[in-house]
Amino acid sequence: MSDVPQGLLSQLTSVSWLAVLVALGLIIVGLAKFTDALQKLHGFGKTLWADLRGKRSPGAEFKNDFDVLRRNVLFCGITNNIPVELHNLRTFLVDKGLVERPEFRHFFDRWLSSPFVSLGVPVANAFTYDQIRQMEEELRGLQL
Repeated sequence: MSDVPQGLLSQLTSVSWLAVLVALGLIIVGLAKFTDALQKLHGFGKTLWADLRGKRSPGAEFKNDFDVLRRNVLFCGITNNIPVELHNLRTFLVDKGLVERPEFRHFFDRWLSSPFVSLGVPVANAFTYDQIRQMEEELRGLQL
């Protein structure tokens, strides 16, 4: 029984190994997109359930949008994409007028005024590790 996997492995050439690695990479990317879709579907289902039960407050969607944007920043898996997620948060705060609140103003001035964030494009080394940790700590403290 153990000879079967060894026989298959020995028959793979370097091109076959490359194809296997590419296939695995595509599977991982597909799973990441699938989990993102599940997260969005869960949010939609939660909102729908609240609407059907009639327990949804007028500001619930507003708070939900903020929480989703905050989670996207906090759990951004690729540090180069942090400026993109911060740009999305920045746009939301400006559009909703939250920049006028003192706690949001401080965060905006400190983290969302960067040219990298204003552009909203992926940038390598936009923030150091310590800056990212500090920004995440401040972001967790923001509440609507």
